Amino acid sequence: MNRETAFAHPRYSPCVAGGILAALIFLGLWMPTHRPRPHLPTSDIYTHLSVARHLVRGEGFRTDVTYPLSFAFPFARELPQPLLHRQPGFGVLLMAPCYAAGGYPGRTVDMVRAMQIILLGVVVGLGAALFFRRGRPAAILPWMILLLFSPLLAYAVDWGMVELVCSLLLLVIWLRVRDFPVDRPDYIDGLLAGVLSMLRLDLFWVPALWWVLLRDRPWKRPVLGRRHGLLLAAWLVVMAPWIIRNVQVTGHPFFSLQSYAEHVKDTRSWPGYSVYRQLEPQPLFRTMTTDPIPTLRKFGRGVKFHIRELPRLIPGPAIWILAMLLWTFVLPRGPNPRSWSLGPPGCAAGTAILLVCQYSFFDHSLRHLLVVVPVLFWELSLWMGTAIPEILARQEGRLRNPAVRFLGVALTAVVTMAVVLVFPCRVPGWDKAAAEAVALAPRTARQIDLTRQAGPGVLFVDNSAVPWFIDRPVVWSPATDAIRSRICELLGMPDAGYQEEP
Repeated sequence: MNRETAFAHPRYSPCVAGGILAALIFLGLWMPTHRPRPHLPTSDIYTHLSVARHLVRGEGFRTDVTYPLSFAFPFARELPQPLLHRQPGFGVLLMAPCYAAGGYPGRTVDMVRAMQIILLGVVVGLGAALFFRRGRPAAILPWMILLLFSPLLAYAVDWGMVELVCSLLLLVIWLRVRDFPVDRPDYIDGLLAGVLSMLRLDLFWVPALWWVLLRDRPWKRPVLGRRHGLLLAAWLVVMAPWIIRNVQVTGHPFFSLQSYAEHVKDTRSWPGYSVYRQLEPQPLFRTMTTDPIPTLRKFGRGVKFHIRELPRLIPGPAIWILAMLLWTFVLPRGPNPRSWSLGPPGCAAGTAILLVCQYSFFDHSLRHLLVVVPVLFWELSLWMGTAIPEILARQEGRLRNPAVRFLGVALTAVVTMAVVLVFPCRVPGWDKAAAEAVALAPRTARQIDLTRQAGPGVLFVDNSAVPWFIDRPVVWSPATDAIRSRICELLGMPDAGYQEEP
């Protein structure tokens, strides 16, 4: 039996115990060094929480945060609005903190952070357990150090980002598929991919890419087979209720408001979020066939942005290691030039590149790449936990020497610590946003008090915190008073009359 293959032996208990111990040690270090940060009033978590609150009340998938653009569609002209601009998965998950907090808005936000801390611990424990299973204990400390010093993972915890749970699911799928032969992935992988799509539909292709590329067969052999059909069937089982609901509400199985705006957001034609603050949809196909230049320019800016900002996500030397592994594992092997294979490290790095291309078209934020960070860190840690001990012990027999193994573990940890300290991932933009959250807290508190006194009708505000704390649906502030009046006409409701302070 191959000792290197994960999940190949029925006795998991020592590995699970080691993973739990690693997670507890990690959280024991992480929690005292990472104090909670206040949320921005525009944080997405409030939108997801409003969905969870409606679900807890048995009112279905509805949201209290709506954009003016959504009222261009007849099926969206009601408050609270049917959920159109988010996938439902995170709202379902957030039902747990809503129940645990007993309906108190502020306490619910605190419980979300507690949930995120647990998810982070599961990420750490899962990765560590697999290192134990593979007999690579030297990789555990680099794994923990890289995650401990990742500032964006800390923000994902504090600000309740859906990317954290997505990264956990992708790590599970990655660890399952990377060590299995091609005929082993089963319906469980399809169910996991379905849950991932319910959280972030734009990531549906990532597991499919891994299933196709990570296999022990030449490129010219068939890719699709019976098990891939089972994968697709399992994915559809998870997605079917949401697809049916979308067809009933919108007439489109995969309707998303973002497909009518996100690609032109922050372009010269539509600076900032102006496209969401008006009533004219911008379909992707129409944009790319009539006026593609602004979107293509945005793509170019996005690629430059991600290249420039990548060292804020992953330490600089680690980026070079990933680039080296990508190049190494993409080279042809053997006499047949078509019989090349893309190994796991190269596949992980290639996935990150494709994600950069995808989000360069839509939203320029490093938070979207967080979903693949644990996978990249896991591969980096495995490489370091293998390469450094083998340098110390050139002969296999010496690796069994406890002193040599301990020295390998210690040296691997020292090298990783040196990397994260000498090449720290600083995020000044995110730190500025955290400072703004503190500065905006008094204004948000005044808004909450004033909007509680607003009369009946349509309430227009410029953030998502107000509807969460006052438990009332709102419309995001439109670009002009004329659009504001038109939305009231479309809803058949008067204007609540609330005016925001400058």
